[in-house]
Amino acid sequence: TALLIELFFFFLPSDLDQQYINYVFSVVLLASASHPAGDLFSALDFPFLYFYRFHSSCCASGLLGFFLMLHTVKLKSITSSWQYAAWSFLAKVRETIS
Repeated sequence: TALLIELFFFFLPSDLDQQYINYVFSVVLLASASHPAGDLFSALDFPFLYFYRFHSSCCASGLLGFFLMLHTVKLKSITSSWQYAAWSFLAKVRETIS
């Protein structure tokens, strides 16, 4: 059993790997769900698809989300688990109050 536990922790993905896996699965699931609904091809009729402001806003949103994820992983690694849980709880409470 000790060998199984060591193998389990050896193949355990890091926080960054886990985020990457989550992003890949969400893209695959959303794309496969939007195809039967007809949203996949109707996205080509989006009126702002060819405007540079739309593309720059999408890129800015992606970059800000990426940096937020990196900051979260860094915060999680430098704080203890109970401190991270407390900060996460306070952020969620503040979000629901706002």
